[in-house]
Amino acid sequence: MKTQDSIKKAADLLIKARFENKLITLPVELRPISIEEGYQIQDTIIAEIGLQQCGWKVAITNDELMLKAGVNEPISGPLFEKWISSSPKIIQDGLPSLFGFEFEFAFTMGKDLYDKGEDYTPEEVKNAVATLHPAIEIIGARYNDFPKGQGVQDIIADHCNNYSFVYGKAVPEWEKLNLADCEVVALFDNREINRKTGANVLGTPLNSLTWLVNHLINRGHHVKAGDWITTGAAIGPLPKSPSVKVTADFGDLGKVSVEYEN
Repeated sequence: MKTQDSIKKAADLLIKARFENKLITLPVELRPISIEEGYQIQDTIIAEIGLQQCGWKVAITNDELMLKAGVNEPISGPLFEKWISSSPKIIQDGLPSLFGFEFEFAFTMGKDLYDKGEDYTPEEVKNAVATLHPAIEIIGARYNDFPKGQGVQDIIADHCNNYSFVYGKAVPEWEKLNLADCEVVALFDNREINRKTGANVLGTPLNSLTWLVNHLINRGHHVKAGDWITTGAAIGPLPKSPSVKVTADFGDLGKVSVEYEN
């Protein structure tokens, strides 16, 4: 197990790299060797970064990605106010850390969900949601050898690969929808790249949200009223293309767009 000093040194290097938008190589002695150490570094980043945390992201939310990562459940990371914005969004000078785009269902929470001594059910979690939004998460990594040289523990430590998060308008009467059936279309410069449904997110985005609520409690955190939660890729990650308009078309649920210029 890493010492607290090593955990803090790794967190400090990753914080600096994120603010400066630089790629680094963590010294071997500072790299996490387990998922537990990855979360220890992440928790230290949350405590030390000096920014308002406004929610959480979930990642690795389908069987294909879990198999590739060698895990049997998703992973989570923090969202900070500095890197959250409404659609449309223009991103300039994203290199070198900006990697690509994920097309996601995102929620805001209407109430705190504290530890109640047993897991929350999907229905309980659904009743705690304030709003649903179409969203694009911009994926980024601060490692020189990303993605080939990284294990899931490295991703967890590095903000769970978050670069920024862009959300669309709230979906009216979303509670009546079967989110598993809601279609998402990914477009680059108005050209369709892929299409999937909410079923690609742990069967439905509400399953991903429920997993996060219980996972955070087990880690000593909890979901809070006002938090943004982005539930993992219905589509993606799709690698970036130079100077492209990225659009997430959720049909009747709305659209989100990002102009990427590099």
